[in-house]
Amino acid sequence: MTNMRFASKQDVDNLLAFLGQVPICDTRIPDVYSQFMLLEEDDAIQAVIGYERAGNAALLRSLVFSPNVEQMQLLGFLETFLEQLHKRGIEDLYLVTNSKNAMPLFGLFGFKLVDKVQVPAGIASLEHFAGSVERGNSLILNCQLFTRISTD
Repeated sequence: MTNMRFASKQDVDNLLAFLGQVPICDTRIPDVYSQFMLLEEDDAIQAVIGYERAGNAALLRSLVFSPNVEQMQLLGFLETFLEQLHKRGIEDLYLVTNSKNAMPLFGLFGFKLVDKVQVPAGIASLEHFAGSVERGNSLILNCQLFTRISTD
C-alpha cells in the first residue's frame, strides 16, 4: 500500500539509509527530519523530498526516488508535497539545479526560471542554496504556492 507523509523521529535511521544511496552531505538530517516527506510502498521508502524553510519561503533541498517509482506516482508525490507546504504557510518554493532536464518536470507544477537577484535574502543565505549556486551552471526555479492578489 502506498503512503505519503512527513517523516517522524522514528524514521530517521531509514531516512538516512535511503538518502545514503546518493551523495547528499547533510549531517543535520537527524535534527530536520520533519522537513522530509516520504513516499512509502509496503512500509519501505521509495522516494524522499525535503525542504528548508526561511520565513514564508522554502528551498527544495532534495528529491530522491528509487527506480521502482512510476512517473504518475512521482507526479502525485510532488503534488501532495506542494499542497502540504502550502498548508504549512509556505508561499514561495525555490530550487537550484544544474540540470536543464529538471525544468520540464518542475514546469508542470508552475516553477519558472528566476535570476539570483530575485531570491529573497532568507533563501539566499541558506548554506545549501549558496553552495549549489557556487558550483556554477546553476538554474534557480521558483514556484508560488498561492496567487497574490493586488489590493491597489
